[in-house]
Amino acid sequence: MRNKIILLFLTGQLIINIANGWAKEDKPAPRNSSATTKEEVGPYQVYTLRTQRQNLYYNYLCGLLLEKQGHWEQALDAYNLALAIEPSATAIYHERSDLFLKMGTPEKALEDAQLYVRDHPEDAESLMRLANIHSLLGQKIAARVIIENILRDHPKNEEALITLAGLIMQEEPQEAIRLLNTYVELSPGAADGYYYLGLLYQKEGNKAKAKAMFEKVVQADSDSLPSLILLGQMSEAEGSLREAVVYYEQALQKMPDNFSLRMQLILLYAQKMDMAQIERLLDRYKKDSPAPVEANLWL
Repeated sequence: MRNKIILLFLTGQLIINIANGWAKEDKPAPRNSSATTKEEVGPYQVYTLRTQRQNLYYNYLCGLLLEKQGHWEQALDAYNLALAIEPSATAIYHERSDLFLKMGTPEKALEDAQLYVRDHPEDAESLMRLANIHSLLGQKIAARVIIENILRDHPKNEEALITLAGLIMQEEPQEAIRLLNTYVELSPGAADGYYYLGLLYQKEGNKAKAKAMFEKVVQADSDSLPSLILLGQMSEAEGSLREAVVYYEQALQKMPDNFSLRMQLILLYAQKMDMAQIERLLDRYKKDSPAPVEANLWL
């Protein structure tokens, strides 16, 4: 939404400027600005326009459009040209930081994110991006400090809650559980929160709570394969073969090419001597000459 607003605004500015005649060929260029030149850049034509302000808007707009079209190197050139004209244009640092992440250079993204946050210290969204870049670079302490500051001012910031929980769940599981419980209270349909809670309860040895959390994940997101498989494994460990079969069958419907899952079901049906189900599971391999060795053994 933010980018769309910027694009609409800048496009409007360009139209107004053109209407005012700053791009007319019959006007001589001012002495303190460059003459109009044209260069092919991907599907666009970038012009060196007649004033610095006009160049700033134009290059920024071109950068946004080129980035959206996947022309990242040219987009970076456009952002750099705009910043050379106006180094204090912090919105461009914001966009260039995202571009550096796409280009796989998080160190440069970090520098731009820091420059933007310096002038926008209350922008929680940008602070979270800065924290995420620190985390990406393995700088967990810096990331944690930023996120804790966000939560101090915005205790119901859901992204901050789930991100901080993920950062500390290995070292401080109880604090992570507290954060995740707050998160799922604010967002009851948040499958990721229940999933992390399930993992933490499972690590604690609290099987009942872990299972309850994984079941909530499946209720929130029926396509959650990891939760279905974990529920199947937990049910199998408890001796509830019928329940385990139900979970594994649901998972197999989502991932029919998973041979290991298919074989797990075959072994469970073998314990029940249910040959019809075993034959159903093996049916796809009957005409498949390169079928896995295990399938050929059963066939």
